Amino acid sequence: MKPLGKVIVVFTSLFVVACTTTTPLNQIDKFGESTSALTEKTDELITEYNESQVEVALHFKMRTHIPNRNNLQLEDLATIGYLFDGDEKKELAIYKANSSLGAYAKSIRLLAQSGNRADIAKASVSFVSSLDGMQQSYQELLGDKKATFFSDRELGFIAAAIDAVGSAIAEEKKRGALKKIITEADPHIAPLIDEIVKQIDQMDYNSQLSTNRSLILQSKITDYNNRVEAGYYATKPDDQYQELFRLWRDAQSVIVTSKEIRNLVEALQEVKKQHAKLAQEVGENRFSSDAVVAAIKDLEKKRKRFEDFEESIVTCDKVKINDEGVPECDESAEGNAEGADNAGNGE
Repeated sequence: MKPLGKVIVVFTSLFVVACTTTTPLNQIDKFGESTSALTEKTDELITEYNESQVEVALHFKMRTHIPNRNNLQLEDLATIGYLFDGDEKKELAIYKANSSLGAYAKSIRLLAQSGNRADIAKASVSFVSSLDGMQQSYQELLGDKKATFFSDRELGFIAAAIDAVGSAIAEEKKRGALKKIITEADPHIAPLIDEIVKQIDQMDYNSQLSTNRSLILQSKITDYNNRVEAGYYATKPDDQYQELFRLWRDAQSVIVTSKEIRNLVEALQEVKKQHAKLAQEVGENRFSSDAVVAAIKDLEKKRKRFEDFEESIVTCDKVKINDEGVPECDESAEGNAEGADNAGNGE
């Protein structure tokens, strides 16, 4: 039997054990929750990047292939053809790699929370899917279909460890399974995250996303001005206010793009760092130690910072126009302000 198949069988072998529990795996559950939330927020930003690439590419294709957009025909759309070159495979691979990290975190949560047959079944399916997703996305990021992420031997170790837990009570079985999963996965989490970060840097997410956001916003501003000129808002002042607010918020998104990308990278690196701490602790059978609690707190801080759009806006003291004509937060001004604050505090 293939290792991944055996993992499913081994997980389901926990069904026969009564669900008497000792100390719940609350901290492991919280770790999975924080990691899952971080990857979901990262997914949103990666998805926006991918969709903005499509929108901008389509905009330029429309201008060159469909000069008369007032009399659009079906055959006109057919002339647009394919929008991208081979780079979109890397973009999709980044999304899939991050999603597999999220699926892994969710499988950890499901197993930690499991108390019946259905829960264990969900955990086993999620776990196998996440491992497969990590393997495939890692190969796509490297451009090497033969690259090994999890070996059959490692997957076999995980399956055997779960199978060998024996007749202990359910909570102890879950602890044994989680210990093996987390410690075996840890050496692979770091290179996967490192490769995601490397690709984000090489593909210049910051510049591309800020430029795309700016171009899309300019198009929205043009549409808004056309509606004003046509008298659309003459009897709809509330609609005009709401549209102005949306345009202002979109403008803030352009300005804080560099901060968002930096937070994205820092969030991924935080997952790598805290997963390593978690692996070390559970490897010593410490599932709710001070170190585990501290790791969760650090992840939560990073998640809040990543999700707090308003904080990104108010911490930008000065806006500048970069070489591409796109507004962005002036990091040098921000650094000077921080230095003055620290000096004032005697730091």
